[in-house]
Amino acid sequence: MAEEKKKGGEPKKLVKRVSYAHIQKLTAAVSLLAFVVVIVAGVMAQVRVTTMIYRALIVIVIVGIISRVIIKILATYEEMNSGQA
Repeated sequence: MAEEKKKGGEPKKLVKRVSYAHIQKLTAAVSLLAFVVVIVAGVMAQVRVTTMIYRALIVIVIVGIISRVIIKILATYEEMNSGQA
């Protein structure tokens, strides 16, 4: 069938899937760097390991959220300008 249907009987929306591998690699690098910085700063400040882990987790989650927002913005921009050179 050329057009698949959902359970409700509505046709599926065709969405162009684009890979942003360079953004994902940058996100992974920034997350790793942030993790190392939080751990080194925690060791220098002599805080507990659980405190360092919580701080690192918070930083990594924030970096992940920011990267998702950036990818959504890039996808929207690409979709809006897909007909132009």
